[in-house]
Amino acid sequence: MIYETTIYLGKKTFNVIMQSGFYERKKLTTDVHKHRYGEIHLISGEGAIYEIDGKILEIEGNSGVYIPPLVFHRCLNAKGNTHCIAFQLVGAEYSELSVKNFPQSVVGGLIKSADMFFKNGSEDELILYLSLIVSGFNKAEGEKAITAVKNREFLIYEFFANNYKKDITLKDLADELHLSEKQASRIIEKYTGNNFRTEILKRKMEAAKYLMESKNLSLEEVASEVGYSSYGGFWKAFKDVYGKDK
Repeated sequence: MIYETTIYLGKKTFNVIMQSGFYERKKLTTDVHKHRYGEIHLISGEGAIYEIDGKILEIEGNSGVYIPPLVFHRCLNAKGNTHCIAFQLVGAEYSELSVKNFPQSVVGGLIKSADMFFKNGSEDELILYLSLIVSGFNKAEGEKAITAVKNREFLIYEFFANNYKKDITLKDLADELHLSEKQASRIIEKYTGNNFRTEILKRKMEAAKYLMESKNLSLEEVASEVGYSSYGGFWKAFKDVYGKDK
């Protein structure tokens, strides 16, 4: 089985190609070979020993190695209970060998999400982790990517909490999560139960209700506080959410 998907990191687009055999294989040692595209190997456990372009590298567990296109390589030996997962990256501009350390939660999350995908076809988590791994090899995106996997629910919540008053779009949140707009939309509904616009409205009205109950403000002032330029538009939205008795 061959899995192919597209991931979006800012203005860059990458195609990821993963073969189930690369994930499911039990024997990590391989014959020397090279690929048309750059390849990323993620190694869990105690690590592995690689030969890449004639050089011997000892890769620690919870690390990733980027192997440039057309570079001969092979895995010589795996230490203890080690798992390796590999995928090719179409569109990568990286031309040099690179090794990066990742949190155990990132490497373990990718392995687990790949397992779930090859068993039942569920890809949302897999795409998220693939995006995080690729971001880790991009210095400009690395720091934001590493924190995202543990805190994506937190990031979504805080994004709406801090921006509901602004003129924000789904693309703004997608860029924050390093996902496409379609992927971000699915993640929003997963964690909030709402689509993007409904969640913004919910946050506006929750804030408005708090201000009306706890502050001595006119309705016009409340409307302005939650980002409405028109009192009429605000009041209609508020009644739609909370009813006419509120």
